[in-house]
Amino acid sequence: MARIGGDEFAVFLEGCGLEKGRSIMESILTELRNFRFSWEGKVFSIGASVGLLEFMPASNLQIKQLFSDADKACYTAKALGRNQVFVHAEEKREQMSNQRVHDWSKLLKDALREDRFILFAQPVVPLHSERHQSFRQYEILLRLPFRQALLNPGSFLPVADRLDLMTSIDRWIIRKALEMLAGCRRDNANGSPCLETRLMINLSGQSVQDARLFPYVEEQIKQFGIDPGMICFEISESVAISNFVHAKRVMNALHSLGCHLVLDDFGSGFSSLSYLRELPLSYLKIDGNFVHNLVSSPVDAAMVKAVHEVGQVMNLLTIAELVEDGETLQRLRKIGVDFAQGYYCGRPIPLLQLRERIHGEQALNTKAA
Repeated sequence: MARIGGDEFAVFLEGCGLEKGRSIMESILTELRNFRFSWEGKVFSIGASVGLLEFMPASNLQIKQLFSDADKACYTAKALGRNQVFVHAEEKREQMSNQRVHDWSKLLKDALREDRFILFAQPVVPLHSERHQSFRQYEILLRLPFRQALLNPGSFLPVADRLDLMTSIDRWIIRKALEMLAGCRRDNANGSPCLETRLMINLSGQSVQDARLFPYVEEQIKQFGIDPGMICFEISESVAISNFVHAKRVMNALHSLGCHLVLDDFGSGFSSLSYLRELPLSYLKIDGNFVHNLVSSPVDAAMVKAVHEVGQVMNLLTIAELVEDGETLQRLRKIGVDFAQGYYCGRPIPLLQLRERIHGEQALNTKAA
């Protein structure tokens, strides 16, 4: 292995076939992804893009051409989204890969520019009568229309992340969500009594590291005249841990503005508790993998109970996600979890439909008054 310049390294595997070489490089990538180191109070993660090239020793072999081909494969891996292995092959195959990247890039950028994305809202319901509040809560979910279907986030957000588009997508979501809240307020201009609506908006790792995110949120809140207390930002535990300094900075800033904060997928990591005390949280959202098997797995039930008890000690409300049946809901209620979210509690509906429903409630309240 040798450093050949800048942040580029070359690895030579002698007597190694293509598939074995791919396996070795994938294992190296896995080690890099899992590695964390701290320096001067900051936690850093590492990634790499790998170009793999198989060749046979020959008298006419040109080392310069080998490095050129490997370099080309490396940049293709980077264009496809980084943190992956790309094998140098025929030019036609590389062109097809580049075309796929171009197609996804165009699709996502067009969706941003032309407002093609669709926002859905899924209710977060209280499990105890004392938790019934003067507002209702919904998590905002993103969908992408594509060929007469609606793509779930798992289908396109990883691609958007690789193409460095997540900050733009998050900003689009924030703007549209606040626009909806402002619309509900205009619909209720007569001041009839009604429940306020709190929206929970997910932030990606790219947005957490974006120093311009807070000024953008502050500007949008002022523009739409929204009560910051009706906005809640969700940051996953893995993002918070791997970008802790950035996460703490942006969470403190949003908290000072009056927004609420959720640590999402709590329990999925291993270093959470040491960081938890330093974050200005309102909610812990329990990792859905534990909730999903709550009834059948004593271990998962113990994990859910433990997370809820941590929340209680720290005066944080707990939310269980992926609640898909009544038995799980009853078990959560018995444990004492504060809120639940999942298909059993309410399926996601388009944000426009939610606004129409709220408008209908407001009209009904006005008539009754």
